[in-house]
Amino acid sequence: MFIKKDSVLDIDKKTLKFDKVNEGELVTLLYTFTNESNQPVIFKDFKTACHCTKAILPKTPITPNQKGEIKITFDTNKKIGYQERIVTIITNLGEYELKFKGVVNASKETIEEYKQKN
Repeated sequence: MFIKKDSVLDIDKKTLKFDKVNEGELVTLLYTFTNESNQPVIFKDFKTACHCTKAILPKTPITPNQKGEIKITFDTNKKIGYQERIVTIITNLGEYELKFKGVVNASKETIEEYKQKN
């Protein structure tokens, strides 16, 4: 889903799913895109609601019609069950939302911690 209607990035898949993983694994997701604008796209920053999610953005400008990729990593430590995250990518030409989802098999310790808190 794009925040900006006049999109300049054609992102192949804006929502990715990961296979069921065990807690503690680092999940890596790769989003590919094409710059469909008539000017370079410069990746400035990203926003996410959880410190467990990081984005590795292109370091150099992506020229018109050039392809690129954004790597998202998700640390599943202390996560339980279904997970869904949104990462907002900030560029010089607008903001874009990427989403991922999947299931984490929690450890017995994390399940017990969760039960005690709830």
